[in-house]
Amino acid sequence: MLEDVPIKPQLAKKRQNRFFLFVAIAGSVAVAAIIAAMQFGDQSPLIAKGKVVLAPSLLEKVQDHKTLFIIVRGPEMPMPIGAARKELSTPVSTANGVVYDFVLTKEFLQMMQPDQALPPKITIKARLDVDGQGGPDMPGDLVGETRDVALGANEVQVLIDRIVEP
Repeated sequence: MLEDVPIKPQLAKKRQNRFFLFVAIAGSVAVAAIIAAMQFGDQSPLIAKGKVVLAPSLLEKVQDHKTLFIIVRGPEMPMPIGAARKELSTPVSTANGVVYDFVLTKEFLQMMQPDQALPPKITIKARLDVDGQGGPDMPGDLVGETRDVALGANEVQVLIDRIVEP
């Protein structure tokens, strides 16, 4: 039997070194493949692309609104499909009405059910939030929405045109 054949210590060490070299190379190739897949992998399709714009009538109402939420819903759906939270670095009052340029994909949004198929038409809601916390609209938040947006639409404008009253 092969187990009974003595192996010289030098040969055993050589085989062990070859084995470790093989494992190191295979591990490096696997890591490189994972990195390449992450960098060059398929992006999810575009949900929508456009701008969030503040109505001129609300410009004086903006105070410390530095958090923007973008919420995507399907028609007749009370729960969002996905949402994103963005901290704004430029004060809204000095941004010439344009609050944020967006490109919505599944990677950008926090999807509530990532494997769920998207409906052909969506509603995109934008909220400039007073306290920066997620959840329902609160008094003082500035909100607006655009309905019946086709999936993959470009040049969508979401107009923030109302303030949530107490």
